[in-house]
Amino acid sequence: MNWGLVGWFAGIVATFVGLKFVIVMAKTLFSKESMEDFIDYTGEKISRRCHKISKNIKKKMKEKRDEKKEAKKENTTDIMIWNS
Repeated sequence: MNWGLVGWFAGIVATFVGLKFVIVMAKTLFSKESMEDFIDYTGEKISRRCHKISKNIKKKMKEKRDEKKEAKKENTTDIMIWNS
């Protein structure tokens, strides 16, 4: 039996199987569904991060407002007028 011919044929078949694997993988990675899934996932992460950031900003704004109110209360003086 000619083992060189068998090896050559096995190499050709392995090359085609490898190419098919690469093509299927590329189609899967760059398919419309996988791109939409990636965009949805990225959008959800951005949305969660924006929610956290806005929550922190609101918290800081509330702290500043409370400080201003407290400072305003400290600066006011109570005046009582008595009629005699």
